[in-house]
Amino acid sequence: GLDYYTGPTDLATPNSLDFTVAHEVVHQWLYGLVGNNQYDNAFTDEGITNYLSAQVYFEEVYGEADADRIMNLHIRTPFERIVDANGDLVVNQPTDEFETGRDYVFAAYTKAPLGFEAIRLEIGNDAFFGALQTYVDEFAFAVAEPADLLAAFEASSGDDLNALWDTWFNEADAADGLD
Repeated sequence: GLDYYTGPTDLATPNSLDFTVAHEVVHQWLYGLVGNNQYDNAFTDEGITNYLSAQVYFEEVYGEADADRIMNLHIRTPFERIVDANGDLVVNQPTDEFETGRDYVFAAYTKAPLGFEAIRLEIGNDAFFGALQTYVDEFAFAVAEPADLLAAFEASSGDDLNALWDTWFNEADAADGLD
């Protein structure tokens, strides 16, 4: 991946460099190996990449406490602040349908990771990571749709995840369940 830094504060928080590098490395699989329509469905690579970078990478390298801290710093707290100030948004929409660039960033990089976290918590680690492996195997060097990712999670877990998927990606009321 290629990242553009806009100033010295981009890497000012603890572990920011780790988070950024992990994010760009995950993109080698999710968007690099398995493509998606970045215009219509950016959340299927940015959202899962942000989740895997913040939660899974930090769990594996630094432990659960640091993973929790990074999730709070980069994802949970920004989500709560934005929802409190501006309300929730639908994630699964074309990029130019977001009113502002901030709305797009909120949806793809902040809310979507929480949706993938909710799926992992619902189906468990084995089914979650099994689904990702199947998804990569099935769609390597192809362009996948959001329905393909949902189908991988459902096939791996044996669960119907439509309601959970809709809550986080197709509706603007995910924050209602956080209180």
